[in-house]
Amino acid sequence: MFARGAGPGAVRRDAAVLFVDLVDSTALAHRLELGDYAELMSEMLQILYLGLEAHGGTVLQHQGDALVAQYDIARLEACLRSAQDCHRRIASLSAAERLGERLTLRVGVACGQILSLTLGGQPTGYGRPFNLSRRLCTIAAPGETLVCADTYQLSPDLPATARPRSRRSRDFPLPVRPTRI
Repeated sequence: MFARGAGPGAVRRDAAVLFVDLVDSTALAHRLELGDYAELMSEMLQILYLGLEAHGGTVLQHQGDALVAQYDIARLEACLRSAQDCHRRIASLSAAERLGERLTLRVGVACGQILSLTLGGQPTGYGRPFNLSRRLCTIAAPGETLVCADTYQLSPDLPATARPRSRRSRDFPLPVRPTRI
């Protein structure tokens, strides 16, 4: 099914979108020698790409130290496992250990309808889950994964200790109710 106004190949579908970002990467870039920083970022991105894709995600893009991946909504549980896996994997990077650095991530996950298409030969997507996952990532504490209310409702296997909390986000008219997992 083509999405109206989006051109051939554009498809509307329900998906989970994961946004992952390295905490304090700017300070890290200033602290490390350029070659060391590039080695660290290369290893980190490679590990994250492989981990996200191993759980069935499609990495759409990376910018600097951030990655965006999408998962078919039927793979929501795998998306949430990959979010937790990102935190675990980042803690054991050999380049970080060699440089005496401890890396920490923030992760946001949001579900909803997206528009998937290919631009310039690269897969991309549009829709509220992309914006919301980024906002959730931004307000997450270091080492934390936040999920939106829809994700929480669609995930019966989330820990019983997860509790929704209300937060305002400048880009969303209603309070965002993220849940920490």
